[in-house]
Amino acid sequence: MYQVTFNITADDGSVYDTTDAWIEAHGPCGTINEDFVSEGAMTLIEGGNGVTVVLKYEDESKYQEHIANPETGLASQAGITLGDATTVTI
Repeated sequence: MYQVTFNITADDGSVYDTTDAWIEAHGPCGTINEDFVSEGAMTLIEGGNGVTVVLKYEDESKYQEHIANPETGLASQAGITLGDATTVTI
């Protein structure tokens, strides 16, 4: 598996109490994308101004396919900022 971890913050400075509140405002951020992601998880960042997302893919090529898809890539979503991703093969 290929694991990608990154933080996402809201551009407007909003603070959220739960990941459910984040999802209501910004969607699941790839965590339930069955076309590409094998496993996804989300945790609230301390202070509530964003989330940490962990996505697991079958392999690195599946990850590359996901981020290249303009319909599913997070980079095009308005109102959020993506932090640098860390990757690891597990």
